[in-house]
Amino acid sequence: MGNLAGEPFTAAEYWGTGRLSPDGRLVANQIYTSKAPEGDIWIYDVARRSKTRLTFGGTNQYPIWTPDGGRVTFSATAAGKHGIYSAPADGSEKPLLLLETEDRARPTSWSPDGKALVYSMPGKDPPVPRLWVLPVTLPARPEGAPALSPANRYKFQRPGQPYRLHDTPFSEDEGEVSPDGHWLAYTSVESGSPEVYVQPFPGPGGKERISTEGGQAPRWSRNGRELFYLDSTSSRVMSVDIRTTPQFHAGIPTRLFAQRGSSTWDVAPDGNRFLFEQFPAGETGSREMQVVVDWFEELRRRVPAGK
Repeated sequence: MGNLAGEPFTAAEYWGTGRLSPDGRLVANQIYTSKAPEGDIWIYDVARRSKTRLTFGGTNQYPIWTPDGGRVTFSATAAGKHGIYSAPADGSEKPLLLLETEDRARPTSWSPDGKALVYSMPGKDPPVPRLWVLPVTLPARPEGAPALSPANRYKFQRPGQPYRLHDTPFSEDEGEVSPDGHWLAYTSVESGSPEVYVQPFPGPGGKERISTEGGQAPRWSRNGRELFYLDSTSSRVMSVDIRTTPQFHAGIPTRLFAQRGSSTWDVAPDGNRFLFEQFPAGETGSREMQVVVDWFEELRRRVPAGK
């Protein structure tokens, strides 16, 4: 299957790793500039083609969205101290420290109820990424008190004690909680090469390998009935049908389209568009954001149901 048409919607810049907001209107990403060589988090408005700076100074990476879209969670390092921070997406307040970490952590996914944050952090023996879970709670609201706004709800998080998801020496990363909160897709190299697995979340339960010929960076569809991932060379987008009742079952991976390597990629809420970061044709430096549109009908035309 060939490469479907992509529509650029940003100018070429040095982008890092970013994600679409839950409503698909915004992109949180890090941008490297001469004034911020270590990277700052920016919020990009897709419709207006404008961006707003969220952080100033230090090293800021790996932004993800809270489930309500009100805040952005990201990794930051300043003055030699590492941590996971949270900031309102509209830039109305300074970032707040959610969790101080021993090493540079990478937040990857919130559970849909906002009660758990999945992140990865290098271990010590060997020094490869391991998956961690941070339980969080919100303070009880007095009876009759007004509900917290989306931007403030996650401001008052109370982090619990983080714990390792698996006791394993193998590299594990890119944990993604399913839309119903019951499953976790992630990347592991326990087989000798990167592959995508799914297991019950937060557990216990066995895991099932999803990719068959290398895979990484899993992304769930909004309804949780499809799991997308990049093959091990990041040149193809793959899709797997998922059934969770009466028991978990994964279908055969299907190639959707070819795609050049990208550190930013995501699936839009409508399921008909993908977000990618690409080098403009003929360039090897700065990159632009693109969206692949109307892939769903084209895919179904080329790959009939059941194939």
